[in-house]
Amino acid sequence: ATLLASVGGTTSLLAEVVSVFLTDAPSMLERLRDAARAGDVKMLAATAHAIKGSVGLFTEGEALASARRLEQIARAGDLSTIDAACADLEQAIAGLTGELRHLIQQA
Repeated sequence: ATLLASVGGTTSLLAEVVSVFLTDAPSMLERLRDAARAGDVKMLAATAHAIKGSVGLFTEGEALASARRLEQIARAGDLSTIDAACADLEQAIAGLTGELRHLIQQA
């Protein structure tokens, strides 16, 4: 209900916003993986920030917290925990995308 209210109660707009996220999420995660493999903390921080903005449209839960955590780790330049933080974010995004797909099917 809160998510629907955030788009003015328009089910079709909600479906469109969710569809865009579901389409963009895999490429955002791929950019994240590429940056992690390259050890590019600036790109990691920027990508985590973009993901944080996207998931923030839908949740204040684990996906948002994981994106925020990864962004902070990358900005600190702490490569020792990047892989675990990326894995956490990918898992949280997988959960969120599943919930969003279910939501759209129910609409």
